[in-house]
Amino acid sequence: MTRKEQANRAVKRSFKGDPLLTVLAVCLLILSISALLYLGRQIFVPIALAIVLSFVLAPAVRVLQNARFPHGIAVFFVVFGAFALIGLLGFIVAGQLAGLARELPKYQTTISEKISRLKSEGAPPSTLNRALGLFSEVAAQLNGTSDAPEISGSAEQAPKSKPV
Repeated sequence: MTRKEQANRAVKRSFKGDPLLTVLAVCLLILSISALLYLGRQIFVPIALAIVLSFVLAPAVRVLQNARFPHGIAVFFVVFGAFALIGLLGFIVAGQLAGLARELPKYQTTISEKISRLKSEGAPPSTLNRALGLFSEVAAQLNGTSDAPEISGSAEQAPKSKPV
């Protein structure tokens, strides 16, 4: 009998045991791998992003290489272009956020007008109170205070929600 056949027999014998132990071993393996991935996410996430980015950028590098650019120069141009594109997108998003910050007072006025209209049209008090309570909580969180002002008008108050 060869050494490989002996090893195969040993493996087969080890799994002929109690099925409960096999299930427990599999569960322990899954749990330990999950814990390892969870604890190592600060290392694994950048590595995974780098791998994905390399697959995304590889066709552009190949095109430049087919155009007779050396590999190193092709990689440099593609990576530089990718980072320039990411920077441009970040610049555009920052501009949009700055515009939103400038327009917030107008939105606040619009929201206040709509709430006043809801009050005058006779919306159910509990729904309106929940909406007002939500806005008060958000405003309190943005202002850095822990207590939101109480909304009066109905005996039935909505429970305060806590962030998850």
